[in-house]
Amino acid sequence: MGTKLVAKRAGTCPECKKGWAVGDQASWDKDVKNSAGFSVMCIDDECFREQGGKITPRTSGGGFNTGFKKPFTPRADVTLKVPEVEVSAAINTASEKLKEYVKAADVLVEELYTLPAGDQTRGQIRSKFVDQLILISKK
Repeated sequence: MGTKLVAKRAGTCPECKKGWAVGDQASWDKDVKNSAGFSVMCIDDECFREQGGKITPRTSGGGFNTGFKKPFTPRADVTLKVPEVEVSAAINTASEKLKEYVKAADVLVEELYTLPAGDQTRGQIRSKFVDQLILISKK
């Protein structure tokens, strides 16, 4: 039983490689799994149907599928407010070192995985690789 929904997270369809951002309309079917083993979700209706997804029309009464149409709104402002402080040379040196780790981790992800540059999964893998590189460098 699939539905149209407003995406709460950015993602990419593993079949057609089309991505979506937070707030985009996407089709989702929890009962059908895609090639990655997750519930089918795609912004392209044709791709969604080709994967076996089915859209169930929304009902007008009460119950599970009520046609809820409220748009997604963030619950908290998470805007970072950076104070005006002078950054020490040691911190600047550490920042440059961290950039080296991030760059090296990004190159590793590029070599090992086929993921678009802005993909959330790619960022998570890169973050883990940075952790591992820092750990290895301390030995």
